[in-house]
Amino acid sequence: MDDLDLMLARLASAPVPAELARIDAVVLERITARPAPMFGYAALAGAAFLALLTGVAGGMWPGSPQHAPETLTPFGPSSPLAPSTLLASNQ
Repeated sequence: MDDLDLMLARLASAPVPAELARIDAVVLERITARPAPMFGYAALAGAAFLALLTGVAGGMWPGSPQHAPETLTPFGPSSPLAPSTLLASNQ
């Protein structure tokens, strides 16, 4: 037997502390004693609505149309997705 097994056996045979009987009540008392948040659910709902509105407005913003490459052959000789093609397009 290891030292750990001996310690676990000693712990299993030890009596249960009396404080454990009240631990649920103590935890619930501490939870109810916590201060209320500074801003409520209305502020969070307003921020979520504002973020949604900003996302929709940004998605509807007119921009230049994006065109997909004509061919997508990653293993072909003239691939528009090749790193050399992508790097050379900026020059």
